[in-house]
Amino acid sequence: MRATIFLTGGSKVDNITPQKPDPLKEPAASGFLRATPNPRLVSFMPSLRIRTTYLCSQFVHATASGRCRAGFRPGRRLERWISWTLLLILLGGAWTSVRAARARPLNLEEMTQHADRIFSGRCVNVRVARDPELDQTVTYVTFAPHRVEKGRLGGSVTIKLLGDQGLDGPRIAATEGVPAFRKGEEVVLFLYADSRRGLTSPVGFGQGKFIVIDGKDGRPLALNEFANERLLDNLSPAAGERLGEAIQRLRGRKAIPPDDLLDLVRSLRP
Repeated sequence: MRATIFLTGGSKVDNITPQKPDPLKEPAASGFLRATPNPRLVSFMPSLRIRTTYLCSQFVHATASGRCRAGFRPGRRLERWISWTLLLILLGGAWTSVRAARARPLNLEEMTQHADRIFSGRCVNVRVARDPELDQTVTYVTFAPHRVEKGRLGGSVTIKLLGDQGLDGPRIAATEGVPAFRKGEEVVLFLYADSRRGLTSPVGFGQGKFIVIDGKDGRPLALNEFANERLLDNLSPAAGERLGEAIQRLRGRKAIPPDDLLDLVRSLRP
C-alpha cells in the first residue's frame, strides 16, 4: 500500500501512517492557485479510460444477451446508463489520486523562509532501502554541493526521503508528490529541516527541486516541476524592494540560470 504524506507549509514527516492529504489544512496565503496535477497520474488516465470502457462494454454485452439474468434484456437507454455509471465510479478513484497530488504554489520568498537548506549540487548516489525503525521504504540521496546559500553543509550531504524516490527502479513504494532523483543530475534544492525520524523533502513538493538543464545557447537553466510558475508573484513589499529590477527581468520565465536563482535567495535571506 502506498503512503501519501502531505509535505507543504513547512510541515515535517513524523507520522508515517498512510493517510489521505487534506489541502484544506494548508496555511492560508494570499493569491494561491491550484498546482498542476502530477504528470505521471495524468498520463495514466487515458489507458485507464480504455480499460474501463472495455470492462463496461463487456458488462453491458453480458447483461443485454441475458447471461447476467435469464430473461432480462435492458433497453439501449439502460445500457448507456449502466456504462456511464461504471465509468464514473472507476474514474473517480483516479481523480482522487490526481487531487492528492496538488500543492499550494509557493513563491520564492516563502520557499526561502520555509527551507532549512538551500544549495545547488550534483546527485552522486541514490539508494533505496527498508528503514527498520520506521518499517517503511526510504530513499537515501547523496549530493556533492556546488554552492550553499542556506544551512551548513560539508563536503557532501545525504537526505532521507519517505518511499522509493529513485528514478532508476520500478518505484513500487513511491510517495506521491515527492520528487524523485537520479544519479548524475544537477539540481538546486530547497529542503525542509529533518524531522525527528530523520526524514525531509523538498519544500512544496516538486516546487523545491529545480533540475538544471542546458539551454539553447548552452548555458545552464533551472526549472522546477511546475516550470517556475508563480515563483516571483505575490512577493511582500520588503522582498520586492530587495530583489529590485531582477523581478521584472526574471518573472514569468520558465527557466532561469541557477546562479541567478541563488542570487535571488541571497537577497531574500535576512
